[in-house]
Amino acid sequence: MIVSMKNNWTVASISFFLFCILAGCSEELQVDIPIDNPITESMPEVVNDEVELVLIPTPVQTPTILIHSKCSYNPEHISYDRLLEKSTTSNLKAIGLGISIVDFSYAGVNKDHILAQEKLENCLKLMDELGIDIPKDENFLQRLERNMEDPDSLSYYVLSAFEKSTQYFKDSDKEELGISILSGTALESSILLSKDLEPFHDNVYFTYFSQQKKYARGLEVIMKRYEDQESMKLNMEIANSLKLAFTSYEDWATSADSSVNFEENKDKLVNELLAVKENCFH
Repeated sequence: MIVSMKNNWTVASISFFLFCILAGCSEELQVDIPIDNPITESMPEVVNDEVELVLIPTPVQTPTILIHSKCSYNPEHISYDRLLEKSTTSNLKAIGLGISIVDFSYAGVNKDHILAQEKLENCLKLMDELGIDIPKDENFLQRLERNMEDPDSLSYYVLSAFEKSTQYFKDSDKEELGISILSGTALESSILLSKDLEPFHDNVYFTYFSQQKKYARGLEVIMKRYEDQESMKLNMEIANSLKLAFTSYEDWATSADSSVNFEENKDKLVNELLAVKENCFH
């Protein structure tokens, strides 16, 4: 999805979330993914009223793509020990929340209710520790529970929670924590997608796969306003590491060597992405 971003990235993000609800979660799990990309590496800095186009991932996109591409559900792909214990700062809690929302989406749309409940509890605990009021919204939680059997409705409520979380930090003048949620979402989505990488997947999968470097670039653009803040350094490292990992894989995929060593290069990509995650919570 392409969004335009002015001085405040959250306004653009909300529009993007709503568009994804309408376009990306239909009964047949059709996903609207742009082929053309307006972003270039020489993108200018954002100032006041200047408009810039960026790509931002949402937590339901990768699970939806994997279902559309008939990838087998594998709960081990979202297994990570002691995430809550390792989330020792507000920044890490926000990154962990982004990761947990993706994990909940993946388990939920695949109707693994036990694991989905576990991941939901992680989300609610991290939200509570960050001061987000969703865990206290009984009506919202009841609607979420009632719709666990319906992937489309579940996707809607996941996106609603995602938007409320980022909006909370906008309203409390802590937008950098909202960006940390996006960083966690992008990181976990990339890992989940890459673990299911196979040469026989359809065009929808590979079109989306090819966007991952652009998502990382979009994060870098969003972070530009906060690059001098100490709390933003880890997010910048995540975005840059994602971009480098997918650039390296892209270089191999377009080389003369691309017809061989597929598993070796897939493993290299997955291990690089897992290393980024581990570096966050070491």
